[in-house]
Amino acid sequence: MLNSQHVEYAKAHIDCLSIPEQTYAVITHIGPIANFPKTLDWVLHNWLPHSGYYGEEGYKLESYPSHYDPTGVDVSMEFWLPIRSEDNK
Repeated sequence: MLNSQHVEYAKAHIDCLSIPEQTYAVITHIGPIANFPKTLDWVLHNWLPHSGYYGEEGYKLESYPSHYDPTGVDVSMEFWLPIRSEDNK
């Protein structure tokens, strides 16, 4: 449980970053984290070229669950890839 001391500590020690609104492809990877590059490679070279979207400049985000274990065999994580529609060339 958080209390006011935790909040004050966080404010003093954590930098915040505002991320502009944009469209993302959210890629869920399940498996050994060492295989994540293969997942991303498939998305970039197979899914993206046929999706009607292009890669876009912007922040690439990673999201890990609180119980994340990098040594696990069924690791689950998300990679958020900025994209734009072919209609918005």
